[in-house]
Amino acid sequence: PSNVIITSIADRTNKKIGWVAAYDKKTNSFWKTSYKKVEVNYPGTGDIFTSVLTGSLLNGYSIPASMDIAAKFVSYCIKITMAHGYP
Repeated sequence: PSNVIITSIADRTNKKIGWVAAYDKKTNSFWKTSYKKVEVNYPGTGDIFTSVLTGSLLNGYSIPASMDIAAKFVSYCIKITMAHGYP
């Protein structure tokens, strides 16, 4: 693949932040974006991330912008789920 995206990268200095990173082999470019980490695990969050990322790319957003949109959306979804009392 010419593009690789890695999710759920831990921050060594701030446990409240997570990172998503990407690499583009064709342009030798590297990007990263942070998000507010929530200490819970929900099944399907990777599917949501991939769906939002793909939708953003198909709508003309760049890889870094798409990663940022997807990471922040998943983080928001988890916070809303927790606020409604779901485990």
